[in-house]
Amino acid sequence: MNLIKTVPVLLMPVFFFLGRHGRVVVPETSVAYYDVLQAPSKPLIWFEESGHESPTEEPKMFNNLMVEMVQPVAVASS
Repeated sequence: MNLIKTVPVLLMPVFFFLGRHGRVVVPETSVAYYDVLQAPSKPLIWFEESGHESPTEEPKMFNNLMVEMVQPVAVASS
């Protein structure tokens, strides 16, 4: 699926949590989408020690980001 063509705009905040060593979806693919995506907010966070499974490879950082960044946005929109 080519998200650049099919979903160039989202009307909601988007969080990009990217593993620096990703092989399932290489980081360059995600960054290319990030660069063109139009969204109200779209922070890009790098997991320097992870591949595609950042929640299990760097769980402390992932959980902290869920609480610090994602939860406030989810609560504010409910």
